[in-house]
Amino acid sequence: MKRLFETVFCAGILGVAACLSGAQAAPPAHSVETVRFEATNAGMPWLAPLSDGGVVMSWTRLTPEGPRLEHARFADGRWSASEEIARAQAGEEWFVNWADFPSIVELDDGRFAAHYLVSSGPDVFAYDVHVATRTAEGAWQPSIVPHRDGTPTEHGFVSLLPWHEHALKAIWLDGRHTHAEQPGHGDPMALRSAVIDGDDLTHEHEIDASVCDCCQTSAVRLPGEGALVAYRGRSREEVRDILVARFRDGAWSTPRVVHDDGWVIHGCPVNGPAIAATGERIALAWFTLAHDEPRVNVAFSDDGGDTWSAPVRIDGGQPLGRVDVVMVDDDHALVSWIERDAGGPRIRVRSVAVSGDLGEPVTVNVDAGLASRASGFPRMARTGHGDVLIAWTVVNDDRRHIEVRRLHSAAGR
Repeated sequence: MKRLFETVFCAGILGVAACLSGAQAAPPAHSVETVRFEATNAGMPWLAPLSDGGVVMSWTRLTPEGPRLEHARFADGRWSASEEIARAQAGEEWFVNWADFPSIVELDDGRFAAHYLVSSGPDVFAYDVHVATRTAEGAWQPSIVPHRDGTPTEHGFVSLLPWHEHALKAIWLDGRHTHAEQPGHGDPMALRSAVIDGDDLTHEHEIDASVCDCCQTSAVRLPGEGALVAYRGRSREEVRDILVARFRDGAWSTPRVVHDDGWVIHGCPVNGPAIAATGERIALAWFTLAHDEPRVNVAFSDDGGDTWSAPVRIDGGQPLGRVDVVMVDDDHALVSWIERDAGGPRIRVRSVAVSGDLGEPVTVNVDAGLASRASGFPRMARTGHGDVLIAWTVVNDDRRHIEVRRLHSAAGR
């Protein structure tokens, strides 16, 4: 059995921001190449870089027997054969969603870890996070749930980070405090983290007790056993701007607002931030509809997220958001987003320098289906050769497949 749920999406504009001095102007990604990839009725891709210079991609494939999570590696211009990570077992119902989707990451010891979502109760949004790891011999182990509250509430929008050789740090939105006898009387969603090492679950923390219900989280590892997570907050006045929290010296810092957008919205826009890092230099892209002006901004930090540059806008005027970002070198980030214009919705990328200089926007693909929720969130990852892969879901007559492009970036050469 399977369920496909789609939450409400709030269309928006995209922009990018940065304003640090002393960097070179941002050159554009100068060419786009199609990368052949085949998987039947597959969607919701996730891309992650590998230590050997390749890229790993996970995706969800819907079959008559139920959903399956699969993965493959990209190296030397081609994909490996796909391998199964997990499949829905008898009596088990996965939560399969356009905005809250599985991910995969390489650990320090070369193994993989991946997460997926399993329904935990009759409510549509009652589901748990399951994290599985792959042995050095290639076998995927039974999953572990990184939260122990046992409530039939929402747990999702996960960020996984490699942590201490065999371990990984999981960060997710947690609904344990939303559970109440009377619907609508619980507390807000929270942001939590834990370290998974084999079957052990340690260092459990609540990072923020009030966050936006269903915007993606994004996290990066920092030098010195540190980490930074970006997410959409939620104040008592329903201001839902982007916040960051830093993990260092064994604890999470008090969350801080990156930029005072002042977006007041009584609901979740389903449009989370994206961050990327090289050392302690961070690029952060996010969407806002503050003051009824939809846009996405990008800011840079040179100190691991303690301070941020002023935001810079990069969109063309009518984007839908759904951003991602990668660092292509120490001084340039590449940002992706979906934008609607007279020619139809399109995926665009643009290079941004830490100085705030912008490259020319490059169109990756034009497709009317990009405006739909089912097309999901395009994801990017940088290869060891300086190129960037971008993947997204294409929907045709209720059937899905994944498109992949390779961006040959002048900034990464």
